[in-house]
Amino acid sequence: MKALLILLLLPVIYYLLYSNGYMITGSKSAKVFVGKNRGTNAFWTQFVDCSGELKRVARFRKSKEYKFCLNASIAGGTASIEILDREKQVLLSLTPEQPEGRLMVDVKQKYFMVYRFESASGAYELTWE
Repeated sequence: MKALLILLLLPVIYYLLYSNGYMITGSKSAKVFVGKNRGTNAFWTQFVDCSGELKRVARFRKSKEYKFCLNASIAGGTASIEILDREKQVLLSLTPEQPEGRLMVDVKQKYFMVYRFESASGAYELTWE
């Protein structure tokens, strides 16, 4: 009975974690992949031979214009980060070639951050303020 209750509660717990930005979903393959949240407005990742994508919900504390900075050192392949709105329209795309961007956000809206990798090796840190 307890096992059945746990199995029924797991999807609810996963949904709550994902919708509040605490859980990352996606599909990727990599020899090495290490990622870490650095505070409320920074994300750091190091990877070797990584391909695929990761997606997370981005929650912002205030409605204002945010400046996003991608500090990346990619040795091979490509890596990019996109910020999407609720309708999955790309609002901002950051790459090592275009590492900065500004975006006006509404705290009532839901935004998604999509991390895309194609045979990429290196590291990056995404910050916003």
